[in-house]
Amino acid sequence: MRRYTDGMGVKATLKEVAREAGVAVTTAAVVLRGDFSITLAPATRERVLAAARRLGYRRNLQAASLRSGRSNWVGILVASLEKPVVLLKIQALEQRLHAAGFRGLLRTTGGEAELEAHFLQEFADSPVAALVLADWPTLTLAPQLRPLLDRGVPVLALEPVPELGARVDCITVDRPTGGYRITRHLLELGHRRIGLLHGGRADAGLQQRFDGYDRALAEAGLKPDPHLEAEITAHTFAAGYEAARRLLRRKRRPTALFCLNDEVAIGAMRAIREAGLAIPGDLAVAGFDDIPAAPFAPVPLTTVRQPVAEIADRAAARLGERIRAAAAGEPPVPAHLECALVPELIVRASTVPA
Repeated sequence: MRRYTDGMGVKATLKEVAREAGVAVTTAAVVLRGDFSITLAPATRERVLAAARRLGYRRNLQAASLRSGRSNWVGILVASLEKPVVLLKIQALEQRLHAAGFRGLLRTTGGEAELEAHFLQEFADSPVAALVLADWPTLTLAPQLRPLLDRGVPVLALEPVPELGARVDCITVDRPTGGYRITRHLLELGHRRIGLLHGGRADAGLQQRFDGYDRALAEAGLKPDPHLEAEITAHTFAAGYEAARRLLRRKRRPTALFCLNDEVAIGAMRAIREAGLAIPGDLAVAGFDDIPAAPFAPVPLTTVRQPVAEIADRAAARLGERIRAAAAGEPPVPAHLECALVPELIVRASTVPA
């Protein structure tokens, strides 16, 4: 049986993890590389992860070393590739990194805190040149991130991670301004009952895009009306459809609807049309992100466009600066970078008749 050591003792092999978990080697490999394109029972994934923990299994991510002693791999951690705008950002960033001589090493957690911790430990055990947090992390992750940060590995987030403060760079989109621009647009069209399909106002991350909504209403002398809001538990077409159906059953429905994202907005459109209502005549609809499907929605969707290309350009440039500074043993300039890029309002027929 082949074993390998990193100078700290013998580690387990993939075959041993599979035997410990009672699964095929191919099944263990699917779980440990974070492949969610293959359907496995949650209990099977949990069993493999538990076996890997017990045996101390770590994937070997050694690659060609840079002069700094690190590889040319940049770790990319993401909860899900189901969100179109997240996928677009990752694709754009990987293209920029590849052009600069780096390779992206993508790990998908499926939103599972345990798998997130597993992959962070994997990155910590490897010589990655940098790490990108591509969407909102679970933030049981801080302990697993510290070894990377303490080793001087650059970490950049595409969403704010306030718990980690100035140790993590952040290049993201200005969601409050995006929410403000959409709400101002709806107010200027004469709407005063502007509803929300949101993911919970208690969530600080999700609330960002509605801070601008609250500000625009306040400027117009209005207050948010809970009766015009519906909370969703997923950011999907189906969730938008179901939430809109609930909202439309209320006695006092909105005349316009601002949705958490474009997928939710497109799902809501189906419910609105099934109710026999016209878009935008009876109910205007706006989303957030400007995903590729937005112009092809049942009624072309008004939204705000995330500056995906600019985010990728700035993120790749910053990672390059940080990696070069780390290789030279110098502090980066600036020591900490945090910027939020303003999204563009895209007006289509869902709020203004063509």
